[in-house]
Amino acid sequence: MLPVPVLLGLRLIARRPGRAFLQACGITATVITITALLIIFVQRQFSYGIDSPRLKNLKDAHSREMIVAVAASLVILAAVNTLTATWTTALEARHTMAVARTLGATPGQVTAGLSAAQLLPAVPGALVGIPLGMAFVWPFSNARTVYPPAWWLFGAAFATVLATAALTALPARIAARRSVAQTLSAETT
Repeated sequence: MLPVPVLLGLRLIARRPGRAFLQACGITATVITITALLIIFVQRQFSYGIDSPRLKNLKDAHSREMIVAVAASLVILAAVNTLTATWTTALEARHTMAVARTLGATPGQVTAGLSAAQLLPAVPGALVGIPLGMAFVWPFSNARTVYPPAWWLFGAAFATVLATAALTALPARIAARRSVAQTLSAETT
């Protein structure tokens, strides 16, 4: 009763559940970082009482710059991991996807199936990342800690899933364009 791309994605996940778990963990780590970054940026900044914009609390300014740099590097790492995981899944599933295409699956359905294999574990990973991000910040919090609105956190998780979809589309499309006859004949020789 499920659409063909979801069935293909579930088949790929069932064949390699460890890879799906790693994809979910990578997305979770990214959402934890983004959640912590959002919590840090909604905190009130304290100054030393000087009106000069250059003489604000320099410790806070440098801490925020460092946190943004670390968060950006983690997001870039997650993007590279997503691209690599999609490409590896596509290479390992060449034969399976070629058989699916001979049975009537279109290249678009194969592309969507390869993307679904990355997106299905990304959704729970993103949702788990929100409370874990809040738990990550909790030991460093105090009674005056301000938390961002819930829609910001869910919006960040949704944006992470959308970015995963966008990142998986290109390698999946390239893999789905390979000739079925060429793939199947290469596997038999």
